[in-house]
Amino acid sequence: MSAYIFYDDGRYDSYISTVNFSGRYTIKGNELTITNPSTNKDIVFKYTVNNKELTLSVIEEDGEAPDEPEVRKYDRVDELNQKSVADLLGEIAKKNQDATETANEAE
Repeated sequence: MSAYIFYDDGRYDSYISTVNFSGRYTIKGNELTITNPSTNKDIVFKYTVNNKELTLSVIEEDGEAPDEPEVRKYDRVDELNQKSVADLLGEIAKKNQDATETANEAE
């Protein structure tokens, strides 16, 4: 699970689960460049917005084109409800347990 919050002053916050990264962004035409200040690396996306959906296609990462095209889609929300890594792992464990129980019952 990941999310971005873009602020009007050129700053952004990026979330992976409950871990937060902050940086700067610029927009030029239909390209969005985000910079991670701790690594000073850039990633350039082609972006489109359709209603409440943001699509980001990676076109350059730290000066180089990606080997494989990568497309990410994000829905606009009013509030972030990010799950912790422990929550995500717990959900995976529960699904695995349920699948094992279902398979055992079918035998």
